Amino acid sequence: MRVDTLFGGKILILSGDFRQTCPIIRKGTKAQVINASIRSLPFWNDLKIYHLTVPHHNAQDPQVLQWVDAIGDGAGPEISLLMLRLVNDMRDVLEFVFPPHILQDPLQCLRQSILAPTHRQVDLYNSTLLKQIHGEQCTYMAANCLKEVTTASLTSPDSVLDYAAKQTPPGLPPHTLHIKVNGIY
Repeated sequence: MRVDTLFGGKILILSGDFRQTCPIIRKGTKAQVINASIRSLPFWNDLKIYHLTVPHHNAQDPQVLQWVDAIGDGAGPEISLLMLRLVNDMRDVLEFVFPPHILQDPLQCLRQSILAPTHRQVDLYNSTLLKQIHGEQCTYMAANCLKEVTTASLTSPDSVLDYAAKQTPPGLPPHTLHIKVNGIY
């Protein structure tokens, strides 16, 4: 824009609750997360902040709204987790959430879930559980041809497709899907 002003003088609108959208710093401390947040950027103090004053999502329950806002501001109750069953092994987690009688009933499986932080952990849980489901397994690939090869009307060697199918960029799920009849996906 050939001007020496923030964002070239363009109006920039950022929306969201920054207390709920913290950056992810692998094995980071609280200080490192704060230092990586938008509030630590050099231009933060130059931004004009507008706060929404009318609650929409929790408008019917002001008590919950106050509680959520208090937690976002760093307050909140101390909640004891001592009443929870502790497990130390992946197999214990799977056995607790998906015992055999639940795993064999697809409708019961719909009521169960495990929240896992990484695709690698999700894939490990899924592959372990899939082995316990009775039935024939089918494998589907994200694509059965390479776009560039098809566009150029070339014959793609199987080794190229095999190589592409085995490459999973960090943070993305694999290119293959393994399923069984009676599984929940």
